[in-house]
Amino acid sequence: MSSSVYTDEEKSYGLSKAKLMEFKEAFDYFDVELSSHLPVEKLEQHLIDMGYNPTDMELDKFELEVDPDNTGYYNFDAFMKMVAYILRAGDDIEEDLAQVFRLFDPDSSGSISTKEIIDILKEIDPKMPRKEIDEMIADADPDGSGEITFDEFKHMMMKHDD
Repeated sequence: MSSSVYTDEEKSYGLSKAKLMEFKEAFDYFDVELSSHLPVEKLEQHLIDMGYNPTDMELDKFELEVDPDNTGYYNFDAFMKMVAYILRAGDDIEEDLAQVFRLFDPDSSGSISTKEIIDILKEIDPKMPRKEIDEMIADADPDGSGEITFDEFKHMMMKHDD
């Protein structure tokens, strides 16, 4: 029996067994030919099917990384390294948003008033149409409480970050 050069952490890609299984199921779902290799030309569609819309620059980067030998295919390991990168980038974005949220919630109440959000949006982009601001606020504060929690703030920022 050969020993693996990977540690358990590397085999799990830093994910729980449940998350790892979800991504294995996704890979297997895409692997219609049961070849354990997926065509690089379908990489963008695979990412979109999983709910991630890569930028052109990200797609170019991923294509180079999953298929460095230019075979036209990528395997589960390459797939998971790409997924781990995407998840880490998402964690970084969430932490950045948390820092921004804390700036506007100096009393640590856990929410920001919609009026403060409107003022912030106007300051960031004075030319932003009021209709767009109102749509963002309606989206972020669906219960009309006048207060936006971090989760609502994150949803608003991620949704309108086109």
